[in-house]
Amino acid sequence: MSDENRKNTELHEIDLEAAAGGATQNRYDPQRCGKYTRMEYECVGLFEMCWCDHFRRVDLLPGRLVSYFNYICTMGCYDYRGDRFGEPA
Repeated sequence: MSDENRKNTELHEIDLEAAAGGATQNRYDPQRCGKYTRMEYECVGLFEMCWCDHFRRVDLLPGRLVSYFNYICTMGCYDYRGDRFGEPA
């Protein structure tokens, strides 16, 4: 295959993610999200199955029955510790 044909058949990263089912979940809205002080429904979606790209949850006590997490919005809206339901500890 020539270099010219190869360039025409390459997928861009965004197209590749969408084709693989990894479409972005960027739901950040500065007017709405800027008011949040903790995790909200928009951050994780229904049954926590569709996380916003900017949401992070870090297990502080991995492998334990009762655990606490650090909830982080990478856009700077919140950064706090809470239980598994997102309630501040």
